[in-house]
Amino acid sequence: MSNKELNNKGFTLIELAVVLAIIAILAAVLTPMVTGYIDQARETRAQSDVRAIATAILGYQRDTSRFPVYNNISDANSDVLGADDELLSKVVFRRLIQAAA
Repeated sequence: MSNKELNNKGFTLIELAVVLAIIAILAAVLTPMVTGYIDQARETRAQSDVRAIATAILGYQRDTSRFPVYNNISDANSDVLGADDELLSKVVFRRLIQAAA
């Protein structure tokens, strides 16, 4: 084999650098687009989660005729709730349901 045949088998350093530069440019252009899709997917999932929570709250309210209440009393065995806690729960849950609609 002659030297010309051996030299034509590989890529030159310049050709490899050009290919890497093209790949880097494509990656730089596509990254913001992909990031936008990821953010949109997160937003869609969050909206879906809110709808699921609102549906569960409405189901609970239909079954028990009241909204679930957060009990902030230190005694875990106590079922006593203040009127303010009940009102706050209704307001919070209604706003959550409105946001899901």
